[in-house]
Amino acid sequence: MEDELSKANLKLAQLAMTDGLTKLANRRSFDAFLREAYAAHDVLSVLLIDIDHFKEFNDGLGHPAGDACLQQVAEVIGRATANTGGFSARYGGEEFAVILPGVPEEKAARVADAIRLLVQRLKIRHPRSPTSRVAVSVGVAQKNHATFDEFTLIRDADIALYNAKKRGRNCTVVSSTTTNRVADAPDLAPSLGSLHRMTE
Repeated sequence: MEDELSKANLKLAQLAMTDGLTKLANRRSFDAFLREAYAAHDVLSVLLIDIDHFKEFNDGLGHPAGDACLQQVAEVIGRATANTGGFSARYGGEEFAVILPGVPEEKAARVADAIRLLVQRLKIRHPRSPTSRVAVSVGVAQKNHATFDEFTLIRDADIALYNAKKRGRNCTVVSSTTTNRVADAPDLAPSLGSLHRMTE
């Protein structure tokens, strides 16, 4: 009976840290991991990922289609960061976040672009998007001497994401340089295995 109770408590704890729809970590779990990673690593990058024109997607195709879209994008992000030491979460709404301990900004930007291209390869129809397909924008930031705490790091990534949206979406913007990194050809999308090697 004690074993059953322990299993039930463990399951409840896991549910409390997991987003029910996407099965990624939830915001609470993300905040806890980021706090620990920030304290433990001198080199640390964060990605903030937003599905472009998601409100219009929901309005045009309905919330069940929106939920399915979120699940597919989440699966790409989760698989892309598996076995890399990275941590993926649903940050809120149509926004996702990835923590990459020990990964500098340049490599993190390559991971971000790889995720973008893998999402494009899903070829999810989006009738109210200029590209007619679901795409994502990504902001990338690295911990540096001007980063006071984990909240500053998230702010920097959020500003980079805002700039990605201003530049037309479906691109990656790096906080330190605000360089627009665009790679639109779907056939250039890497495999998940090559994406994993980017963080090594």
